[in-house]
Amino acid sequence: MGGGVHPPLSVVLTWPTPNYVDPVTRGWEVPIMCMVLFAIALIVVLARLWARLVLQHNAGLDDLFIVFSMVGCTA
Repeated sequence: MGGGVHPPLSVVLTWPTPNYVDPVTRGWEVPIMCMVLFAIALIVVLARLWARLVLQHNAGLDDLFIVFSMVGCTA
């Protein structure tokens, strides 16, 4: 059965064999970038909460949703 989601056997035979002994690995760029961006987001959220709770004494439902969102981002 040719075409569709199943490639022809001639195409499959041209694929390189997987390298299980010394596989190509990726660096730490993406995890480090995620950690830096999460730290920036956390600082911004904490600054907003501080401004709303300490300075204005007026926290709203949107602040609660932001806290719940940060809990989800932390996981």
